[in-house]
Amino acid sequence: MANPTYVGSSSSFGYKKVVFLTSGSDLQLKASDSGCTFVIDADVAADAAVVYLLPKASETNVGCTFRFVLDASPDNVIDVDRHADDSDNIFGCVNSAEAGGEGATSDGTAQETVRFAAAAVKGDSFELTLLGNGTDKWWQLSGDASDADHIAVAAS
Repeated sequence: MANPTYVGSSSSFGYKKVVFLTSGSDLQLKASDSGCTFVIDADVAADAAVVYLLPKASETNVGCTFRFVLDASPDNVIDVDRHADDSDNIFGCVNSAEAGGEGATSDGTAQETVRFAAAAVKGDSFELTLLGNGTDKWWQLSGDASDADHIAVAAS
């Protein structure tokens, strides 16, 4: 992990790690980072978009989970992408507090990216958990945003 600040863990939450990301460079996540809540400093995208890459699905055990939370509105987009060697493999949806509750969804179609838009605000968050049946693995998306345009999903 490049330049993260380990904040701590709590036994009441199964010793989950909280990591504060402050580096403006792209980052390849590892399976050993599973269980981390990544609090993303909005300044990481001050100069350009930032990409966090998920571990390769075929080399990662199901149950691997990452949570991403914004600490403020970013200047540019912040993406979490599938591994470069994987096909699009993100499914699920993000709920919105906006009237009608419509948020981002994969609509049952494999997606490549989950994106925090520049309009996103402190507290917007999502989680990705690797699921599968042994031969078919995918990242299951769930999350919450204060507005429908704060988090998006996109195919390659």
